[in-house]
Amino acid sequence: MGLSSYNLPDASSFVYVKDLNSCQLDQESYHHLKNVLRIKDKEYAIISDGKGKWRLCESNLLKTEPNKSDLIPISEICSINTEHHNISIGFSITKTSNSELCVQKLTELGIKNIVPFISDRTTIKLNGQTEIKLHSRFLKIAKSAGEQSRNPYLPNISSITTFKQIVSDLGTKVAIMDKQGKSLTSELIATKDILLIGPEGGFSQKELEKVEDKFTLGQTVLRSETATIATAALVNYLIS
Repeated sequence: MGLSSYNLPDASSFVYVKDLNSCQLDQESYHHLKNVLRIKDKEYAIISDGKGKWRLCESNLLKTEPNKSDLIPISEICSINTEHHNISIGFSITKTSNSELCVQKLTELGIKNIVPFISDRTTIKLNGQTEIKLHSRFLKIAKSAGEQSRNPYLPNISSITTFKQIVSDLGTKVAIMDKQGKSLTSELIATKDILLIGPEGGFSQKELEKVEDKFTLGQTVLRSETATIATAALVNYLIS
């Protein structure tokens, strides 16, 4: 189901934590709530484990005793009762800012699995070290976007992979975007594990020949990041 399928209570802030029982914030989250959002004591905050569970708390950021919790729980640990879809969306790496935009918007739209990959027409050059740094950046962007959008499901972001590897691993469970494809439907989504969006210029002929199922978002030529975001929004609409 899409993110529109459930509601969270009103609160001044939303933050991911490692342990819903301890209600302790990491240094970055503490700084953000206290010094950026300027949350006052006894204001409500929602904490989440990023796996669909959450808890309503009161702020205790101005505590005078150092061992006291940053947040005081005022509800039990709650779970999202609706089934959350597991469809993955993969996008071909483009220039850094556009790839970061894809991660941000896919997180806001509730996509649970995000797969950045390299295809034949990917123009950006990466090596092992830059791939690690970019993946780390993606994780940070997803955390920020998830907290901003109050998404209790923090997405899984895979390490940067290749089109060839995805098709090798998933075979017929892959569908790719191509202008000559069919309209994206709930029936197609139900049979697939991942939807892939190529780079500017689309997939190469060799890549197109490797995947039978193709979908389209219309006959206009979309930028890669536009197609990625539109696909995520359509997935949410079709399976909500």
